[in-house]
Amino acid sequence: MNLLVSLVFLVLCFSSNLAKAQSLIVGIPSSDTTPKQKKALAFELQSRTSEKLGDELSGFLFSTYGVSESLELGVSVLNLSNSGKDQNDSLILGYKKNKTLKENDSLKVVGAIGQMAGPSLVGGPLAHWHYALVSQEFRLLGVRLTQGLSYANRTVYGQNVPSLMLGLEHRWSEHWMGVIDWYSGDHDYAAAIYAVQFRPVHEFLVFLGWKQPNIGGAGSVMTEMAYEF
Repeated sequence: MNLLVSLVFLVLCFSSNLAKAQSLIVGIPSSDTTPKQKKALAFELQSRTSEKLGDELSGFLFSTYGVSESLELGVSVLNLSNSGKDQNDSLILGYKKNKTLKENDSLKVVGAIGQMAGPSLVGGPLAHWHYALVSQEFRLLGVRLTQGLSYANRTVYGQNVPSLMLGLEHRWSEHWMGVIDWYSGDHDYAAAIYAVQFRPVHEFLVFLGWKQPNIGGAGSVMTEMAYEF
């Protein structure tokens, strides 16, 4: 699916205000932080079939704690897979800090920075990941756009590279939202995700979507679940 066509499609759909915070859009960070003294758990699972690896399952675990209204701490286990190849499994810890730059009835602009680091679980170099981003929420449209830059080493991305991050969220109703996010480049996370989010209650949400690598490779069906408590 062409990325531009997808963005236009989502913007033209029914809209309502974006009101519920979540630390990840799907694959990239959002400008939200976990609410103060709240905890969140997230799990992503991807499934694909390729000629080289056959049926492959991969994913990550992610947990956050809201220290204040603008600061969260996080821990994640990355690059889990049953493929048998070196997946650079790693355990990373870090933070995200955000700040509202502008807010009125029609527009909210938020900036955020974050860093995570920790040991490789398979004997590789220390993993580290750094990012900065800004989002613009157009409240009358129920649309939020996110743009950012990130850098990670090969224990996280499979390469020591910077990467552009883009995201679009469009709320269709109280419980449903369309989402697209994207990492640039050709590293392990370089892909576009097209997903639908369903939030039956405030504390729980689930994504179902398709992840397509930027350069070659088989796409994968993905699901992500998150719970706040």
